[in-house]
Amino acid sequence: MTFVLWEPTVPPGVVTDTGVGAVVTGTKFRSSIPGFVTGIRTYLGSVRASVRTVTLWTRAGAPLATATLSTGQPAGWVWANFAEPVPIAAATTYVATHHSTTGVFSVTLDYFATAAVTSGPLTALATGTDGGNGVYIYNAAHVFPTSTSRAASYWVTPVFETSASGTVNGWGPVPLN
Repeated sequence: MTFVLWEPTVPPGVVTDTGVGAVVTGTKFRSSIPGFVTGIRTYLGSVRASVRTVTLWTRAGAPLATATLSTGQPAGWVWANFAEPVPIAAATTYVATHHSTTGVFSVTLDYFATAAVTSGPLTALATGTDGGNGVYIYNAAHVFPTSTSRAASYWVTPVFETSASGTVNGWGPVPLN
């Protein structure tokens, strides 16, 4: 079975295209059960030529898997699948990130300020649980984000499967890889 933090019908409250330069944005999350992260989804409010990648990290900043989003997709929820499903442990914090070389991302300020977001076994942590949530860093390379500001949601979610052979249940466009 497939789980994400936000369903495809849920758009962010604020969509932005800052053009501020290269930035990594992400979400800290946990699962209540062991399973597999097969990819990462993010919401893009505009189309702009950009090299975009997604990465799954440990809480300590070790990369577990990376995939590239193709350029020129329509605005909305987009994602990439990893080459292999990544097993994750229950009750362990991970970070799902999106890197844009041109500063294209979506944000809702204060989203994680007072509450976590739970969908099935996945929980995006409230700020204060394992530090702040809504992590980012301005950097030309896809590096681990260590900054937070105003408990922002950057609308980055893991695609979580209860088994390694799961499929993305026909959501939106065909997975990009």
